[in-house]
Amino acid sequence: ADDIPRMVSDAVKRGVRVKIVADIGLNRNAVALKKCVSILKTAGAQVYLAKSRGIHSKVVCRDSDLIVSGSFNWLAAVREAGAFQRFEVSFVQEGAVAAGAIAVLDEELRKIVGSGRVEAGLVGNG
Repeated sequence: ADDIPRMVSDAVKRGVRVKIVADIGLNRNAVALKKCVSILKTAGAQVYLAKSRGIHSKVVCRDSDLIVSGSFNWLAAVREAGAFQRFEVSFVQEGAVAAGAIAVLDEELRKIVGSGRVEAGLVGNG
């Protein structure tokens, strides 16, 4: 996870628009959240915060032709065998199927995020 800001910055330099949507309600440490948002925005990401609808999805979209969605916590999952390791699944869709799924996801996230503004002015659009 420590390389995320660099990877975001590198992607933005290549012309990629990086959009990140997070749920305020699932981030209990306001100071850490504000720091994380600041780091991501400085790296060039557009950060949007939902006013909490319980967003728990882990989704990555590329343009309108690829979507990866699943339960796996890509950045924080326990990868070693032990009490906290879980069976995790992610699905990849491409082409027209992905385009339809991305359109639905985009519409739903726009409803949840609204303007992208947070009560305390933590982050605005892009």
